Amino acid sequence: MNRNRLTVLLSGLCCSGKSTLIRRLCGGELPDVAGKLDLDGVSGLITVNAHQLVKRRKTIPASGGVLVHYDTVRILRDSLDGYAQDPFFRVTGMPVPDMVVHMDPDPEILIHMLGRRIRIRRWSIRRLVRPFHEHRRLVFLEELKRLYENDRERNEFTRQWQQFAMEQFRCPHVRIHHHGFESPDWKDYVRMENMTEPLAHAFRSCCSLSG
Repeated sequence: MNRNRLTVLLSGLCCSGKSTLIRRLCGGELPDVAGKLDLDGVSGLITVNAHQLVKRRKTIPASGGVLVHYDTVRILRDSLDGYAQDPFFRVTGMPVPDMVVHMDPDPEILIHMLGRRIRIRRWSIRRLVRPFHEHRRLVFLEELKRLYENDRERNEFTRQWQQFAMEQFRCPHVRIHHHGFESPDWKDYVRMENMTEPLAHAFRSCCSLSG
């Protein structure tokens, strides 16, 4: 592994907890998690997202730790036929990551967090400033909510991403399952598991991130 530059692709559905996990990792709040992801001791940990890389607003530096935030619903939002059509994988020069992390929250938490985002956007001042854009965004989030509430469709969507990612990136893949980050004892409900096959809930080597 290149210790001069360590790249972790953090992937998951919208509202799956990617941003929250990134904030806590960058804030040094999760030393156990950082250790299990091999991020401990990596200097200059920064975050970029797929949109920034596609639009050339940011680039991946030659050194330090990089967390690449990838929202797996990008293909739905941009009406793409599949992940192979996403320009993120074709034009950004994305290096093979040292690890791919798949966020997998409890479905009830996923739906709850998405519902909260919908409520926030519905009453946001941005609807007055950018009404057309915000209306389209709300319509899309409502469509996501219907997807999330259908277990079969949600699991199949996740399986398709996992299969693509494991074929695209020949590196360790891990799954982080959690029941939300809001309760005081949330660390006790976070689990990291090594993935060996691209099937929903087909994972190995369960271990607690909180020890």
